[in-house]
Amino acid sequence: MVTYYANLGENRHEAKGAGRVKPLRRMNQQKRNANIGLAKFIFLLAVMLFCFAFGAIVNAYASGAADASAANEHTVAENPVITVKQGDTIWAIAKRYAADGTDIRKIVWQIKRVNHLETGIIHAGDRLLIPGSVVEQ
Repeated sequence: MVTYYANLGENRHEAKGAGRVKPLRRMNQQKRNANIGLAKFIFLLAVMLFCFAFGAIVNAYASGAADASAANEHTVAENPVITVKQGDTIWAIAKRYAADGTDIRKIVWQIKRVNHLETGIIHAGDRLLIPGSVVEQ
């Protein structure tokens, strides 16, 4: 095995007086090991970040499912049912049940949530549940 020495000068005997010099191969191996350790650390950090992000997404969807199941727990006794008449809008219905100083947008959102409406479009003859929290105000 051939070993190469760093900083030897003209011959090997000059380097002995100044102290032992590490072989170049050993120095290169140490650098490689340091780079591999850094790469492992970065990979581990990326995996942990991915797991954290995945957990946050799952938690967001799980809490959304909890809100949906809570909306299904309302009984008809708690929520008065109205029949939509010709010309009614969800905003007019919300205004009818709003207490003074209440934000109409919040009531519209509650009516849409309880009735599983994606939009505010309603038609004559539709039956809507009015949330108990709106009626109690």
